[in-house]
Amino acid sequence: MKVLLLKDITNLGKRLEVKEVNEGYARNFLFTKGLAVVADSPKARLALEDAKKSTRRSEKSTSIQKAFADKLENKVIELKRQTTESGTLYASINPQEIVEEVSKKLHIDLNPARIKINEPIKRMGAHKVRYGKGSLQTEFKVIVSALSSKSQNSNNK
Repeated sequence: MKVLLLKDITNLGKRLEVKEVNEGYARNFLFTKGLAVVADSPKARLALEDAKKSTRRSEKSTSIQKAFADKLENKVIELKRQTTESGTLYASINPQEIVEEVSKKLHIDLNPARIKINEPIKRMGAHKVRYGKGSLQTEFKVIVSALSSKSQNSNNK
């Protein structure tokens, strides 16, 4: 009996492969556990269509992520923040603040969960930041500088 595997099965095959198995094995184990369907059934056709749609969705998502990565590659984002007299920031810069600045300057909407910062940004200077997931990651710089003393004084009033 030919069956379409719905999940990877050790010693039998991978998901969406058509395999020839004994009828008893198919009916008593594979079908009852939901691991396979008859290869020429409507359920098999639906499973294949769903797999194709899923593949198209993931390809589209990958192309969008690649476009974001290309736009961000080697860009420099500058953030101005209030600092102490010793040059450290009052509060560390979080991914949400970076996303907002990228949105303002580059008109790109990013997901803050995909921003990776090696260490908290708590001091002025250049910091490398990675954005992405899996193999589609890009790196850009965030430069933190102090607000001018006039700006700090006007904010305090």
